Amino acid sequence: MSSSKSWGIAAKIMIAPAVIALLLVFFGLFSSRNTSELEKMIQAFNSASADGKMSQEAEAGVHAMHAAVYRSLALISIKNDAKAEQVVAEQLTLMDEMERTFESDPRQKTKDLLALLDAYEAKVRDAYDAATSDPNLGAMMLQDADKAYEELVVNLQGGSALSRMAEQKAHRDLDGMLVFMQSSQAVVLLVAVVLGLAIALVAGRRIARPLQNMQTRLADMARTGDLSMRLKRDTGDEVGRTADSVNVLLQAINEGVIEVNQAVTAVAAGDFGQKISADLRGDLALMKTAVNDAIDRIESTMTGLDKMMGALSSGHFSMRLEVNAQGAYAHTVKQAQQTMLALDSMLGDVGRTLAAVAQGNLAVRVTAEGQGDLNALKNNLNQSLVSLGQAMQAIRTNARQVSVAASESSHAVGQIADGVQNQTHAISQVAVAVRQTAASVMDVSRNTEQASQKSRHSVTVMRDGLLKIEKMVEVVNNIAVNSEKINKITEVIEKIANKTNLLSLNAAIEAARAGEHGKGFAVVADEVGKLAVNSAESSKEIAQLVQQAVLETARAVAAVDAVSADMNLIEIGSQETDEMLRRISAALEQQSRAVDEINANLTSVDMIARGNAAATEEITSSVMELSRIAESTRIEVDRFQTA
Repeated sequence: MSSSKSWGIAAKIMIAPAVIALLLVFFGLFSSRNTSELEKMIQAFNSASADGKMSQEAEAGVHAMHAAVYRSLALISIKNDAKAEQVVAEQLTLMDEMERTFESDPRQKTKDLLALLDAYEAKVRDAYDAATSDPNLGAMMLQDADKAYEELVVNLQGGSALSRMAEQKAHRDLDGMLVFMQSSQAVVLLVAVVLGLAIALVAGRRIARPLQNMQTRLADMARTGDLSMRLKRDTGDEVGRTADSVNVLLQAINEGVIEVNQAVTAVAAGDFGQKISADLRGDLALMKTAVNDAIDRIESTMTGLDKMMGALSSGHFSMRLEVNAQGAYAHTVKQAQQTMLALDSMLGDVGRTLAAVAQGNLAVRVTAEGQGDLNALKNNLNQSLVSLGQAMQAIRTNARQVSVAASESSHAVGQIADGVQNQTHAISQVAVAVRQTAASVMDVSRNTEQASQKSRHSVTVMRDGLLKIEKMVEVVNNIAVNSEKINKITEVIEKIANKTNLLSLNAAIEAARAGEHGKGFAVVADEVGKLAVNSAESSKEIAQLVQQAVLETARAVAAVDAVSADMNLIEIGSQETDEMLRRISAALEQQSRAVDEINANLTSVDMIARGNAAATEEITSSVMELSRIAESTRIEVDRFQTA
């Protein structure tokens, strides 16, 4: 690498201090005239201004700087920061040796050192390139470069003898230089000052400006986090090449970050098929492997969780996950496993409990442990079983009570049926007696009419009339007797009606106890009550009619007695007798109507009695059905076992 292309940073750094040092030395000599200081100044000036020496020095500095940069990058790539710091110290030592070597005059030695520097730089560059892809290979190549570095140091140390020879040569030329310097001291001082200031200013700007731009760019990059930004290459020297190297590094890092962002974004969207596929090296390759492994683990975990959720939705709670998860994912998988175990345990216990309930065992309880809603489910189900057991116990007790009540009601209805049968038979007898009484009344009426006619026609037939009157008296007495019977019958009917009404009330009470099954029974009981009331009213009317008939019969008997007593006075009182017979006839006619009414009422009572019999049969049927239902309910309830 020639100095005609560009000055290296090392040359710039070395020239500016050298010129400033020369200016200070010149100024000291001009004021003090110290001969030994002048000799040192001449020696340094001759060493710095020798023909071709400055360009070779600059080139050597460039090589040394390149080698140091690549060596440091290689050590960083193989993760050896301590070695990198050692390289910096070694490079400073190397620069000191180079300065001491270049104080000598021999040019051949300089060329040999440049060749060694070229070889050393090439080896370090190769080691850096290898370290970016394979750190182990880079370390081996760097060891080989270190051997070249040791050879370079040995040659630099051997150059000290040449420096001493150059120093002797400088002393021999000292006298001539003193004469020259004394004659042109002022001019040289002025030129040196101007030249030093100009060189220092230019060199400082050429060094500081690119570094300042690079620093500003890197600061912006660090502040914004924008890895797409690149360093601007302002010069063609080492600063520019360093900017290129940093840009290459930023490009590689940016590509890796883009790939990672794409992969992470896909994972966040639920797409686990997108992986980092870029060809990354070094730490970026390790990052690529780590991210891809993380995506695989996340995909495996999510796949397992998806299978578990599918099993849950299908009602299968025995599924278990076999996922090699770590960290938070392992905790999530563990939580899912515990959830499945809790559901499986709770629902399994619930299933066994309900199966036992289906077999009639209400004493079982859910014993599985659970939390939250599962614990609430357990408590609610157990409480429901307790309530169901209590309800079944109450139903069992009520069923037994209903069965007993139905049996008692059936017995009571049987008694009612017997009473209704007796009532019907009694009413039939009363009806026969009433019909007979009606026939007798008709006969009495006809006989009375005949007696009236005979009393008006002839006294001779009076005795026959008396006999007939006696017969009439007998008939009237019979009527009185029959009336008393009718009165007794009506009392019996009234008692039967009262009993029937009482039984209907009892039946209504039992129907109310039976609830829904006793509604029909209640309707029948109500109708029976109404029939009983009607029967009582009819019996009262019959009693009144019979009482009236008895009274009329008593009067007829009194009249007959009067006729019998006054037979001898028939002639005198024939008209009175005739009138009396007419009255008797009218009374008999009225009695006949009363008997007809009694007969009609007895017909109504007979119909009521028949209705009562039919209602009693329906009540009996309802009570028997209620008893059957109660017994069936008791049998079903007895199937369940309660605590």
